[in-house]
Amino acid sequence: MNRKNYTFSNIAADTSVILNYANSEGFKRIDPLDRHEQHIHDKLDTPSNYEFISSRAVTKNNDLFNAIESLSEKIGLKDKVLVSSFMQLQAGDFLEWSDIDYWNENTVGKFFSIALTSGNSIEFKSEGVIQVPQYGAIEFNTGDVHRIQPVNSKQTWLVLMIPDYFNLV
Repeated sequence: MNRKNYTFSNIAADTSVILNYANSEGFKRIDPLDRHEQHIHDKLDTPSNYEFISSRAVTKNNDLFNAIESLSEKIGLKDKVLVSSFMQLQAGDFLEWSDIDYWNENTVGKFFSIALTSGNSIEFKSEGVIQVPQYGAIEFNTGDVHRIQPVNSKQTWLVLMIPDYFNLV
């Protein structure tokens, strides 16, 4: 799949509100030994290290959920977001190569990841590193092997899952 990149110039205020709600909700550090997350880590030599807010936590926080819905409508994804979650990497954190087998068996859509901070990047095994500017987004299939190398400063992503068939114009 060719990566689709988007830059939104009119979402700074929206993402600021979302980040405030997310920070109030609190990010949890991933536990590589957690049975719920083991599918991601069991085949990796080095487990990933990052913080997250799960889609379950997002749906339970009405203010956060509604702010994401509002942003989704603003960028043309009204009624297209299947689930949303957050990934935050502190200095030194990383996401190891994704477990493609898990996602190929359990996919319901594709990722639409929005960089809420500056300096975000993601590496694809087939293409190398792609820089995603703050308020930018990258769309890719769940089965695309990807990682985030250890970061030097905080990076926060709003990760939306949208239907495979949908194309943002």
